[in-house]
Amino acid sequence: MSESEKEVIVVKPPKDEGGLWTCSINGKEYGFRKWTWGEKNKVISISMRITPDGTSTFDPALFNVNMLLATLKKAPFQVNKEILESSDNKLIDRLLRITTKLNLLEPIEIQNL
Repeated sequence: MSESEKEVIVVKPPKDEGGLWTCSINGKEYGFRKWTWGEKNKVISISMRITPDGTSTFDPALFNVNMLLATLKKAPFQVNKEILESSDNKLIDRLLRITTKLNLLEPIEIQNL
């Protein structure tokens, strides 16, 4: 896909406080909510695994699923772990990129640090 053919997904802000950020992908509606700091910490915590030697390790695949479960609130399918893990990988990657940008990656410039 060339730069001029790049897919553009328009995410619309919520119309009211606590509403969903919405978009359309392939003609189907999806809605995301921003999570709280506490929810983010909970998702990070439940995405940790204990290795056989007793050390804890972060599982990024589990984090991605847990982040989608916590933030994807409107979809043309039931949002659960089994559905997400068995769905079209390109669609789930798009949904993950949207919620990552919405919940983790805010453009911010910090000066003098």
